[in-house]
Amino acid sequence: MVTINKNFASVFKQIHDNAKKNFKTLLFRVGEGLVTETDLGFIDSISPYGKRWKSLKPETIKARRKGPNPGSDRILVDSGRMQSSVNHVEKTFFRKVLTIGSNDNEDKVLTHIFGNTAKNVPARPFLPNSNVLPKTWESILLEEFDWWTNEVFP
Repeated sequence: MVTINKNFASVFKQIHDNAKKNFKTLLFRVGEGLVTETDLGFIDSISPYGKRWKSLKPETIKARRKGPNPGSDRILVDSGRMQSSVNHVEKTFFRKVLTIGSNDNEDKVLTHIFGNTAKNVPARPFLPNSNVLPKTWESILLEEFDWWTNEVFP
């Protein structure tokens, strides 16, 4: 028979309480890291997987008429709306979930992430577009999980 003394039980309770208290913070920190990584993708015109986005056609650059840089060759940043639409939400009602996405027009977002051959728009993913987690995102998760475990097991 295994007996757990009261001191050992109190350690488990402390670990449980620390884990519970810090888990929402973990989700927030991961979300912030992923949004920052997505912002860097917009700045460098690369997907979360490190693949450079296809350049704009010269006629597209010429036709641009809005935003701070008319005629700019910067991809997906003509107005900045798409980039600023990327956000994260932590939900902890019934289960703990982190959602990262864009609150911009859904058709527009999906067109840019996956491309649209009918509209002759190449894929320029700014969020992951496969079941494979990008290496940079994996690094953020691991770094923040290390932080969390150090908070839970001081």
